Amino acid sequence: MKPTNQPAWHCIGNLGDATPDQHGGDFLLIDRRGVYTPEMWHYEPETRQLSTILLDRCYRCPEIPGAVSDNRFHVNSPAWFGKPKDLTSIASTSDLSEFELIEMLVSPYPMERAQGYLAIAANCGFYEFDQYPQDNTEEEAKTLCARLLAQANEADTWPDGLAQ
Repeated sequence: MKPTNQPAWHCIGNLGDATPDQHGGDFLLIDRRGVYTPEMWHYEPETRQLSTILLDRCYRCPEIPGAVSDNRFHVNSPAWFGKPKDLTSIASTSDLSEFELIEMLVSPYPMERAQGYLAIAANCGFYEFDQYPQDNTEEEAKTLCARLLAQANEADTWPDGLAQ
């Protein structure tokens, strides 16, 4: 039987609190096999839920100045968050300029995209990205957060620059 290309997730960065199991966390994960799009996992300690955000690279819409698309085949179709007025609103609530937000979303670097998507989720809600977050027990959450933090620390030693 031929093996499948299931993702081999590895956390390469923590964008959240140093104690995510207590105060929440945002983890950047990549597929070590390079098949799947990077993801951000958001842990909410009050509900012990883990939400997932796919960090699709966005593209500037050539025919709509100030808009971004998350569909490389239809770059003139703005993403649900990608119209100029939406990006203006998101930027204004995240201490970013519209230019900075767009640059993050179109970046080839997963860490920069994660920061852009985090600004969108903080403005619009994580529910807009993941309507069925994973429920965890307190022990599962502590174990998961500890494992992801350990992986992020290990990733800091990698020479390939993925965590830029």
